[in-house]
Amino acid sequence: MFIISDLAQSDDEARLSQMVELHRRWFPEHGHVVPDLEENFASDRRRGDVVVHQLLAEVDGVPAGYTVVYSNLRMSIGLVAFLAVEPEFRGRVIGPSTTAHQLVLAARDIVQADGVAAGRPITNGLAAESDPDIIPSWQRWGFTDLDVEYSEPYFGSHWKAHGEPHFFAMTLVNDVVTAHPQRREEISRAAAAAFHLDYYGLPSGHPVVQRAQG
Repeated sequence: MFIISDLAQSDDEARLSQMVELHRRWFPEHGHVVPDLEENFASDRRRGDVVVHQLLAEVDGVPAGYTVVYSNLRMSIGLVAFLAVEPEFRGRVIGPSTTAHQLVLAARDIVQADGVAAGRPITNGLAAESDPDIIPSWQRWGFTDLDVEYSEPYFGSHWKAHGEPHFFAMTLVNDVVTAHPQRREEISRAAAAAFHLDYYGLPSGHPVVQRAQG
């Protein structure tokens, strides 16, 4: 049996521990995020213009993968902050769909539902930061490279504890720009701003932020 559980504003401590273990295993360089995952677990999902979700996928009761998703109502876009699947569950689980794809589909549905619930429909789709070697997977799931000059800060939203932010290059992808090519610039700016300003808390005047805005 394949199930997906939302571990934001939850009381399922056993599944939270499983998700944290997946995070530590697949993103060891992002250990600073663990307190955020625990805070998301214990806090309200809705925080101003942002709604957070932590999705754990299981196959026959075994943790298979997870993703962390933010519905940004202000920028009318959803963000996939993390996505990882255990190797033994990277094959097909539901028809032709993989565990990772099922998580992405669930994220897409949840983000749209958040927009409807808030009376603020999400028009800019779902965006994610990607390493270059993972882009083919995103493309198979219907995402397109936004082709913007984009970088992520080391230590994520915790960069302030380490002084001035330092960055590494990433690629921004989005799932609706192919259907709306005339809105590429608008969608690109929304995706970059949602990550840089609302997720990482970077200053709007920082050169990295400005370059991503074109």
